[in-house]
Amino acid sequence: MAVIEDRRANPPAKSYTTSLFQGGVQKIGGKITEEAAEVVEAASEPGDAGRTHFIYESADLLYHLFVMLG
Repeated sequence: MAVIEDRRANPPAKSYTTSLFQGGVQKIGGKITEEAAEVVEAASEPGDAGRTHFIYESADLLYHLFVMLG
């Protein structure tokens, strides 16, 4: 969260986080919606590969939620 807050306070030009903040709630919300759907989809995948994919997509969702919180 500290890194995200720093990106907001000191936005680097080529930062993905900066681009999200510039897009506002609409852009961040769109990514949250997209990532949430991918979490649900990955949750149904079987085996270790499915679990790995689920964890990866969950991390993406959490990141975008943190950006929204920022």
